[in-house]
Amino acid sequence: MMGGKMINIRWSSHLVSAIFIASVAFSSSARAEQLTVAFVDRAGYSFDENGTAKGFMIDIARKIASRAGLEFSFQALPQGRAIKALKDKTPDFCLLGLFKNPEREEFATFTKPIYKNKPIGVLVSSAQKAKFAKYSTLADLLSAQDLNLGMVTGFSYGKTIDDMVAKMAGKKENANVTPALLVSMLAAGHIDYMFADAEEYQALAEAAKVDVKTVELLSFKDIPEGNQRYLLCSKAVPAAIIDRLNAAIEP
Repeated sequence: MMGGKMINIRWSSHLVSAIFIASVAFSSSARAEQLTVAFVDRAGYSFDENGTAKGFMIDIARKIASRAGLEFSFQALPQGRAIKALKDKTPDFCLLGLFKNPEREEFATFTKPIYKNKPIGVLVSSAQKAKFAKYSTLADLLSAQDLNLGMVTGFSYGKTIDDMVAKMAGKKENANVTPALLVSMLAAGHIDYMFADAEEYQALAEAAKVDVKTVELLSFKDIPEGNQRYLLCSKAVPAAIIDRLNAAIEP
């Protein structure tokens, strides 16, 4: 009897250890199955409505999460804070829907592209449209000395346009605001033009409480085809999770 009791005590001790190790492993695995997915507030694309993430990019992300068997916890963040989190190698953290460029590739792991934009356009006030008639190309417009380009600080508009803007001879103003607030600046005459996507400019105007009929999106023949958008993940996110995300992204 005594020997049986001793055997039972030793078995119980091993069992407790096994349960503890298993629970730690399960807890670690559970954390790895969840990702915080930050998004920048952009009308139409991704936005917070009464505590719920909405927008067509959010819908795309939810489908990816479902197919990958992952749980996404969405969090609205200013782009600068989200980028800092990526640079800090925050565990289980990704940022939704940005373009790829060499600078960002230094601190983030990109998934396969999740969406391709229509070609970007130049948003102007309808009342000022005549000022732009003489410019047949974006390159010519960016050389204009009497027109002021407004840009959101830290935004990329795709490598081709970013390179053109970096070399532009005309005036530009970087503003630490949301795209919707930049539309407000356009409507108020503080800037003359800005870049906007065909998918978003009407929603941006509505978010800025600007009559959509008072703005117009112009296209130019040297504007490249639309840019691809990605999930940018912290380099602390395991490669296995990136693989699952990529497998879940539709071609």
